[in-house]
Amino acid sequence: MRLQLHPFDRRWLAERRAAADFPPRWETMAGLGEAAEAEVDALRRARLGAAGRAQQARARFDAAVRTDTVEWMDRDALSPAERTEMVRRLHHFNRAVLSYHRHIHMLRPAIDAVHARARRPARLLELASGAGALTLALDRLARRRGLPVELTGSDIVQSHVDAANRRAAAGGHRARFRRLDAMDLLPALTPGEVDVVYIVQAAHHFGPGALARMIAQARLAGARHFVLIDGRRSLRTLALLVPLVAVLSRGHRKLMHDAWITARKFYADAELELIARVAAGDARQIEVRAHEPAFVSLSIRF
Repeated sequence: MRLQLHPFDRRWLAERRAAADFPPRWETMAGLGEAAEAEVDALRRARLGAAGRAQQARARFDAAVRTDTVEWMDRDALSPAERTEMVRRLHHFNRAVLSYHRHIHMLRPAIDAVHARARRPARLLELASGAGALTLALDRLARRRGLPVELTGSDIVQSHVDAANRRAAAGGHRARFRRLDAMDLLPALTPGEVDVVYIVQAAHHFGPGALARMIAQARLAGARHFVLIDGRRSLRTLALLVPLVAVLSRGHRKLMHDAWITARKFYADAELELIARVAAGDARQIEVRAHEPAFVSLSIRF
């Protein structure tokens, strides 16, 4: 059994895009967020009314799998020492399964497009970069491969930003970090300051409205590309993520808990496309792609 209802979702999305009231009109970021939440909710409710017992069974299973449980990494009760240790083990996991190499591969088309057009390094901004492990890993890989990039990480938590900048300085990295609210970029960014805005392995922490606001804010800030990379919603991910984390984290219970919750929160492919079309329906290109074994990317070219 597949977790996603791809044929149903494609038909529903095609019909919705053809409707006179799509994309919904919005004038404020709050209005955009509400519109995106309503559209994704409508798709999820429509699945439950799909024709045929098999489709309805899959839709009910998908709905039962979804959860709003908060991961340990997002809980204020987690001590700084525990958080640091979980970040360290998660970084080890990402290195072991070659996640960073895969992320570079998924970001490469946007990097190459900017470099070819502007004849200079592409300026990348990561949203919700946390402790900065991904940005620093991409910085190392980019230098090894000679990729023309300038990397900046960002997070709303100042202590994360400070810690990431210390790590960058200690490791001789070119990447830098700054405090930014991912849903309120305009006050902090100069128009055209950033070419590519991306969020990796964090989209499932945010609701549809928040993701839509990120996309719109990136566009208004003058970015040419927005890239979202996360785990793919699938039974394979549900079945494999926790055992892999268990082995590579040496049985760290809170990381195993977070892996199970995370796998249940991933967005369906059609939901990502729907959010993008609500936020930037007239973009030059909106593409959702699956990347084996368990990633999905949303690429938007404004």
